[in-house]
Amino acid sequence: MPKPYRLDMRRARRVFGRIVVAYQRQQFPFNLPGVVLPHIDERLPNTMHRGGEDHARFLFYACLQMKGGIKSDTALQTLARLHERRPDLFRPECAGRLSPADVTRLLVDYRLGLNSQLIGQHWVENSRRLMARHDGRVIGMFHGIRTYDEACRLVLNQLNGPSGPAGFLGFGHKMVSMLLYFLIDARLITEFPFPPPVDIHWLRLLVEHRILSWRGRIGTEPPDDLPYGGNFFQPGILADVRRLLRRYIETCGWPQVEVNNAIWLYAKTLCGRQPGNRSHHGRYPARRTTVRPVSIAWTPEQLRAYQQTCARCIVQRTCRFNVPSALYNQLGRIQIRGRRPQPPVSSQLSFSWKRKTS
Repeated sequence: MPKPYRLDMRRARRVFGRIVVAYQRQQFPFNLPGVVLPHIDERLPNTMHRGGEDHARFLFYACLQMKGGIKSDTALQTLARLHERRPDLFRPECAGRLSPADVTRLLVDYRLGLNSQLIGQHWVENSRRLMARHDGRVIGMFHGIRTYDEACRLVLNQLNGPSGPAGFLGFGHKMVSMLLYFLIDARLITEFPFPPPVDIHWLRLLVEHRILSWRGRIGTEPPDDLPYGGNFFQPGILADVRRLLRRYIETCGWPQVEVNNAIWLYAKTLCGRQPGNRSHHGRYPARRTTVRPVSIAWTPEQLRAYQQTCARCIVQRTCRFNVPSALYNQLGRIQIRGRRPQPPVSSQLSFSWKRKTS
């Protein structure tokens, strides 16, 4: 029986290829100020030795903050300040002796309160596991690891491994890839192919361009008329997405870190700012919040946002849908919200004339 969704490698090659070329040539949007990766050297702790275990351990603990709901650059900068004040927190032999409540209090003090209670528990237990299983070494534990599957067996959190609980708390498939990406990008471990950390930015681009789509549908029907209620964020779908992206990276001919950087930065910089992806939502009450679209009236602000995003997008011809990040961050859903809006020609001309005469 065919799956209710399909993945299109040919379309992926067209869309991703144009974005990667723009990244390599430093064309829009990669030439804009502020379009930089979260883990650039300037955001890492000033007191941390680069290129060794201290560097690797900082990136290992940083993965616990890469779950969404907080900007990656903000999280890295804040963790860098925390490292400078409390470097012992990033040494597993010390952190493993703390209580989770101690770690949580420090995170809250440094305005990293989101999920801080759970992260505190993971921080301490992962420190203990790192010491017990790998003598506290992050680089060392990857010695001899040459495939993504081997890395998953080593890092992926598993309740029922051959000898009991395996891996590290909080490390699902996305975090395994995130850790590999950090370590390979920093040239701390030997490079091998792995799928990128699949998050809202990757998934949004896949759905917008119908690289991932519901079989036999255009994707704008009511959610209850679609498999899984229209939610693409399903374990089986994510596994197939990882396989497609891993195959793309293995065959595209470009360095995989460059592919990761290009796609992530492009979607993060443009897609979240286009008017159709904007949302109203209340506070976060354990996945029960209401997320509502911002109405499109083509105000000057919305026209400006469109001109700075979709109007300049090099792959906008194949982009069809809105995929708002609020549904992912607040409700854990990757879901289409209708067709991507385009302003009437008259509105665009009027907006351009006002800008020239103001």
